[in-house]
Amino acid sequence: MVVDTGANVPIIRKDLAQNSKLSIIWTPTCVSLQTVTGDKIQVHGKANVTLRFGNIDYHHTAYIADITDPCILELDFLKNNNFKLDFENSNMHSKFEDITLFGLQSQFESKQKIIAKTKLSLSPRTECIIPGLVAENRKF
Repeated sequence: MVVDTGANVPIIRKDLAQNSKLSIIWTPTCVSLQTVTGDKIQVHGKANVTLRFGNIDYHHTAYIADITDPCILELDFLKNNNFKLDFENSNMHSKFEDITLFGLQSQFESKQKIIAKTKLSLSPRTECIIPGLVAENRKF
């Protein structure tokens, strides 16, 4: 599962939705979503899903599409269910438990400072690829 704070809608991979007992509402083939890279992916339908974290079930409506990851959760799901992201410790906190993100934390121990080439302000809920350089001084 991917937690994507820039995503506008939750998505479930088509084969997982078809192999489950979800009641899928199929959509016309002209419905698509735009990815962060600008590519378009076809939406096959949507379904009411139950996501379980620990012993707690969360109900949400998700779109069905051909994606690589099993599921993409968006910011609204996290906000509506009072999840908090802790990037420093690679955790997602709920009222009931902590969930480890990124698998083993040792995979991400190398920290590097990235410097943007230009000053830029982003409006909320927007995405942008910003050119940058790895800083010479790697301590920050």
